[in-house]
Amino acid sequence: MIQMIFNQLHKGTRKNGSRKSDRTDEMHRDIVSDITEQIPDFDEKYIIEYESKISCAYGNKFTIDILVRERNTFPQKIHTVILAKAFISSVQKNRANNANTSIGEVIRVLGNNPDVNIFFVTIIPNKIPNYIDGFLKGLHDKDVSYVDLKKVMNDHPVFKPFKNQIYHGTITYDVKGVDYNTKETLHNTLKKENIVNIDRNSFDKSVENIFG
Repeated sequence: MIQMIFNQLHKGTRKNGSRKSDRTDEMHRDIVSDITEQIPDFDEKYIIEYESKISCAYGNKFTIDILVRERNTFPQKIHTVILAKAFISSVQKNRANNANTSIGEVIRVLGNNPDVNIFFVTIIPNKIPNYIDGFLKGLHDKDVSYVDLKKVMNDHPVFKPFKNQIYHGTITYDVKGVDYNTKETLHNTLKKENIVNIDRNSFDKSVENIFG
């Protein structure tokens, strides 16, 4: 897990790194690897597809980060869709948009696939740097920068019928001893040992509940 977090931070702080597909592709593979380590018979039960398209409630095709199908059904039934995000910086200014995107993803998936599980995997630091014009303007707490989607969805009547199908695996961590002044200085000073206090409990619990 620490290697995955380091890779996401290090690659994401390159110039335009947060938009490069090699970062997200690697994250998706690492998430699957972690899940299969936890569930010994995973490969006997399930098949993984990356960046696979499914039909959605909007009448379009929706690209799923990680699609999990049941191996021993024909046709191979969709079991779980995994939607993964790794946040690096300037989250607060997009706080509502990030939440709207995830809520919209639930509607898109369940509209045409009402029986599947949705597993949101979110990798996010406890303190998030906010950069304006390339320079640090402050470090903001995760709790004020990011909407707790689990709480929103569990409490909202629209989502209550799907409470046992929507899972949230939020992986949090601290970064110590780096230079946050710019993304470049963060990139240049970041080492794996700077990543501490990883909390993956909700991720592990969700994996066990979905696939165990």
